[in-house]
Amino acid sequence: MAFATIVIPHWLSPKWLQICLASLKATKNERDYEIWIADNSAPHPSIKAIDNRLGEGVRLIDVPDIMKTPALVLDWAIDKVNTSYLFSVETDIRFMKDGWLDWYASFVRDEYVAMVGWYWEIESHDDTRHYIAPAATLYNIEVLKILKAECVANKQLVQSYGLNYEKRIPITATGTVEEMILTGQWGPFTERRGFLNSSPFDRPEVFWHDTGSWLFYRAECQWECARIPGQWVKQQGYSMPDVKLAYYGDSEADAYIIHYWAGGVSHSFKIGIMQGWSGQCVEWWLRREHRLWLETVPEDIREDSISKGIIPDLEEELKFALSMVREGG
Repeated sequence: MAFATIVIPHWLSPKWLQICLASLKATKNERDYEIWIADNSAPHPSIKAIDNRLGEGVRLIDVPDIMKTPALVLDWAIDKVNTSYLFSVETDIRFMKDGWLDWYASFVRDEYVAMVGWYWEIESHDDTRHYIAPAATLYNIEVLKILKAECVANKQLVQSYGLNYEKRIPITATGTVEEMILTGQWGPFTERRGFLNSSPFDRPEVFWHDTGSWLFYRAECQWECARIPGQWVKQQGYSMPDVKLAYYGDSEADAYIIHYWAGGVSHSFKIGIMQGWSGQCVEWWLRREHRLWLETVPEDIREDSISKGIIPDLEEELKFALSMVREGG
């Protein structure tokens, strides 16, 4: 049996999907794995980006429409995975060298390690997000099943949060989740009830949650959460994000995995207006994505994808993206 099941929620970007899969398939590990992809973009046709040899051996999983978010896809997969580990992957992940899965596995000392991943932290300031996010993280499936059962059993629809958990907010005010909680379509990646104040400082005025944050804090109460080495790479410049990437490994040059960030938000122009930070950065993001696509994806796949209209012309896509940008926000 395979060691892990790689679960990749896909949304809107055919280039990122090809970059992720092409880099994954170019690497070798001693441990075997399965690859599952959930298409959260339908009816958008971007999933056709793997109608070629990149899609060979890949299972397209049929997730209920109500669960087509990155977090809920992972929650859905918990009960379906038959391997001992689930490896969550965002499409803006690039696998850089052989042995990446074996490297993660080397941190698993025993069955009481709940997860292995990069601890999200910015040294220069507290951004309230100190946890292991599921961008490229190895999870113990038995721990996930225990925590999913805990989430499903909890039918309360009020969130307590803030200093000493004195504040209250209806769950319905934090997203359309009531139906999923009451019908058991809810799990530890999406969970937000019982959210721990982020260290090192309490932020009692803020209710903040992201995919996998509750899971990390809850798991830390009972199991080991192993942290792999890695670091942010910052940059400065006009109309570009201050975070260029995060590498997982001892250095950027010797990284096992690189997380480029904004693979999803950079394509939000396809569903509506972009404003503020995302609107300012969209051109930089799309040009970077195109450069990585040229570097990573085999030429015959690129040419076939262009000829079939799966991959749009870069300049035409940029023109449309910039037409969807508005000031403010």
